[in-house]
Amino acid sequence: MSTPNFDPIDASRKIAERYRRYLRTMFYFRDPELRASFEKALGDWELVRGPYLEATPVYRKSRPVSEVLRELLGEEIDPGFARAAIADRPLFSHQEEAIHRLSSGRNVVVATGTGSGKTEAYLLPILLHLLREQRVAGRSSGVRALILYPMNALANDQRRRLREFHEILEQAHSPFRFTFGRYTGETPEHAGDERRKARQQLKLAEPRHGELILREEMREHPPDILLTNYSMLEYLLLRPKETPLFDDGRGATWRFLVLDEAHQYKGAKGMEIAMLLRRLKQRLREGGQKAGLQCIATSASLGGGANDRKALADFATELFGEPFEEEDILTGEVVPIEPVKLTAPVGN
Repeated sequence: MSTPNFDPIDASRKIAERYRRYLRTMFYFRDPELRASFEKALGDWELVRGPYLEATPVYRKSRPVSEVLRELLGEEIDPGFARAAIADRPLFSHQEEAIHRLSSGRNVVVATGTGSGKTEAYLLPILLHLLREQRVAGRSSGVRALILYPMNALANDQRRRLREFHEILEQAHSPFRFTFGRYTGETPEHAGDERRKARQQLKLAEPRHGELILREEMREHPPDILLTNYSMLEYLLLRPKETPLFDDGRGATWRFLVLDEAHQYKGAKGMEIAMLLRRLKQRLREGGQKAGLQCIATSASLGGGANDRKALADFATELFGEPFEEEDILTGEVVPIEPVKLTAPVGN
């Protein structure tokens, strides 16, 4: 059964008419003159503006995931990893560039539109780093990547994505494994933490698929990928019991710092986050880190395209306290779209 094409102009007209019927029901005037005046006003008022249509940019595509990862690894990628990463699909050109830059140790800002694959642009290099570590010498317990979100809902979305990736690895019997954990105000302290519904969360999380659910688990075995928000990061840096995440040599494992929705960190909030990130880096240096963090920022509404690269590089440099060059700012290459002429339907 085919689905008819959505007509935004007709939908806009129907919404306006339904709103008029609602107003007639809510405001019924017995006086004929008032009623006539009201009807005239309903006809004259512009109840609905638009519709406004926004075309999602079409970004230029590049090589398949498998080809890019094979080039970086110097060998064929694990079939399970390839399946989880959907390796036969083509990357966008900005995704491939981000993967190469991050794999070579650069800091990167991915400032492309919604649905342009910003998450994959940094998540694939992080997972590739974990894969290399496991292949070379095994992997000790410790955080490798911290991903900071402005809202818990975004952290929860990433949590589901990582669970799905790990589940595919298990189904494909891949030797590659990683751990991750979401540390927010919703995260239970221990299995008996009824205030945060620990039993319910533990039950829903089975099978685990690489996920650490409890705070005590994350302190005992810090996850490879830690998901949190900036308020909780402040909390983690202050509490003495969280030292296993940062201290006694554990700082040496940290490699990536990701700031999602970076456009939100401007003005006073930006200054607060900048200081928080500097405190984190100092804490990691005291905990044994020598190489420094690779910093990544993503945003769908940061800057206005390629012409803003210098301003974005300066912004990221001030925010992270790490150097960003203009070539580290990826705004994507948009494919021109042929204009389409819309014709309004005739009649009512």
